[in-house]
Amino acid sequence: MFEEQVSKGIEVLNRNRPNWRDKIDIEALDTNDWRDCVLGQVFGSYSDGMDALLPEFSLTSEHCLSVAYTVFDMRTSFANDNGFDARENVRELTLEWKRVLA
Repeated sequence: MFEEQVSKGIEVLNRNRPNWRDKIDIEALDTNDWRDCVLGQVFGSYSDGMDALLPEFSLTSEHCLSVAYTVFDMRTSFANDNGFDARENVRELTLEWKRVLA
């Protein structure tokens, strides 16, 4: 379900942090937690990771915001009023990261 998003995330991390996988604790990985998500584990927090990978990121930059949500933070795409089950999709995203990193 989230193969493309995880693949994009891996591309960005490989390009910017070649040894990022060494910092990942797969059992603790949780895309719904700012410390245990991929960026949290690699950079210390989700926001520190965004600052490091997308220094030009700002709330006024639609492109950067789109990249950030698409690659690393799918929660905003899971609004229940759009017919998505937010918890289930976050769980599926976590499972896809774990599958790819195993």
